[in-house]
Amino acid sequence: MAEFQNVMKQFDRMCKANAGCVNCPLDDRDGEIYRCSIGAFVNNSERIEREIMSWAAENPEPVYPTWGEWLQRMYNSMNYAGIFITPIPADIAQKLGIEPKEG
Repeated sequence: MAEFQNVMKQFDRMCKANAGCVNCPLDDRDGEIYRCSIGAFVNNSERIEREIMSWAAENPEPVYPTWGEWLQRMYNSMNYAGIFITPIPADIAQKLGIEPKEG
């Protein structure tokens, strides 16, 4: 189940990154138009999974700092890095204007 959830998460990222079907890696491969239809997924599930995971490997998710790392930068007087070790979720980091980590 975890594998399926990961594939679907990457599929969602791919769709958002490609503005839906515009320039989608799943569109019109070898004369087959996938267009995310149920029939396309059922008939080509292994191939579509390979395409999605290949795209995900080429487009890794940005990694954001942990809450402690961010607090340490914001309030330099105390060491928060070892206390709050949970990474900041991407959607929250973007709303707060927090940039992804380098590398």
